[in-house]
Parts: sequence; structure tokens; C-alpha cells
Amino acid sequence: YLSKIFKNSSGYTILEYILHRKIQEAKKLIREETLNFTQISDQLAFDNPHYFSRVFKRVTNMTPSEYKNSVKIR
Repeated sequence: YLSKIFKNSSGYTILEYILHRKIQEAKKLIREETLNFTQISDQLAFDNPHYFSRVFKRVTNMTPSEYKNSVKIR
């Protein structure tokens, strides 16, 4: 029941919302350039760096490396 209410009010399932928030935090950490991708994956409790990279690409349409390069240019 709670999941249905959450989805109706936010437009996301609870899992989708958590993943989007994790990716927002990952983008912030990538911009700060203090941690590598493995450390970011660990800090955000992804199972492994490969899974982190797949989720990041699914949410942002770019890999973590592509994102890092795109923010360096700006």
C-alpha cells in the first residue's frame, strides 16, 4: 500500500527513487574528484563497480567516465 502511495505521489517506485538519489550523489562525488569510481560505488552501497556503472548509464545515458569528462570541459 505504501509503495502505491509513493509511486502515485512521486512518479517513481521506491527502488527507482533510491537509485536516482544515489546517482545524484554519485554525480556530486564525481565532480568533487576526491574518490575513484570504485570508492564511489562502495560509498553508495552498490554491489560492485560494474553494476554502479550500468545503473549510472541507465539513469544518465552516459557512463561515469563520460560524465566526468563532460563536467571537466565546462
